[in-house]
Amino acid sequence: MSTARIEGRAEGKAEGKAEGKAEEKLETTINCIKAGLSNETIQKVTGLSLDEIQKVREGLESCG
Repeated sequence: MSTARIEGRAEGKAEGKAEGKAEEKLETTINCIKAGLSNETIQKVTGLSLDEIQKVREGLESCG
């Protein structure tokens, strides 16, 4: 297997893991919001910024 191919596969794997972690944080954030937790508590749980959490909260409110 060529070096470029190995590097490409490793890069793809890393991107997939990062996307999975981001999706998991988003899902956790949504669940915390639905459970009535404050943005500060959600920040401690997820590691997201307060701005990111507020954007998720606003997105949920606009969806109904």
